[in-house]
Amino acid sequence: MVWNRPRTRRLFGFTHVFEAYKPAEHRTYGYYVCPLLTDDQLTARADLTRNGHHLTVLRAHAEPDAPADTPARLDQACRRLQRTLAELSFGAGPA
Repeated sequence: MVWNRPRTRRLFGFTHVFEAYKPAEHRTYGYYVCPLLTDDQLTARADLTRNGHHLTVLRAHAEPDAPADTPARLDQACRRLQRTLAELSFGAGPA
């Protein structure tokens, strides 16, 4: 998650725009886009949605200078997030 966009731009040369409040036709990358950090470089963006514990990648975009293995790394990161979501119990109160 990107908290400080100016610092992210300064450190990584990566401009992150939260597009959820833009009309769909004005979005470049998607509604809720998460960046992929690979080693010390932001290499891709993925527009993710979730239904319960199921994660769906609506769109994915590699950055222009991303390494060749970026699609595989994005796939690994999404699978790891999917496993994490499956292990969490959202909204479960005390037993």
